[in-house]
Amino acid sequence: MSGITEANAGGAIGFATSPDLFVWTLQPSVVAGHYGQLEVPQIFNVGFRYYYLFCTAEEHWSEAREAKAGPPPATGNHNLTANNVRGPWIVAPGFLDGDLPCGRYAAQILESKRGWVIKGFAGGGKDRFDGYVMDPAPYEVGAEGHLHIGAAG
Repeated sequence: MSGITEANAGGAIGFATSPDLFVWTLQPSVVAGHYGQLEVPQIFNVGFRYYYLFCTAEEHWSEAREAKAGPPPATGNHNLTANNVRGPWIVAPGFLDGDLPCGRYAAQILESKRGWVIKGFAGGGKDRFDGYVMDPAPYEVGAEGHLHIGAAG
């Protein structure tokens, strides 16, 4: 992104539209300025609220996001929320599912026989990436509209 002085404030989720899948028009970014990278995105909705799940690493938090977040930077999965699939998207408070070292990375939300769950790859930290798919953990949407992860089942 142009005009960004801090690399970790330059990560963005781009957005483009097309009437025919051949000609594309770049639209304003979905979100920008909070992290240096936003990986493995997934959009899903629960009721009338939309969630944009992504993963990032603790070293990719912008100084402004770090100051505003509350909890210290972590590596893992986080989300944006919106009332419309086209936004505006807002960074959810806190951090959804992260730690140092990271426990679960590149997570996705899936519907299972037991309800909605989050699955991802076992982390392990900077020195090793375990890389196996972890057991699913239930998630719920709290009264305030934010996602919360339950214990693995």
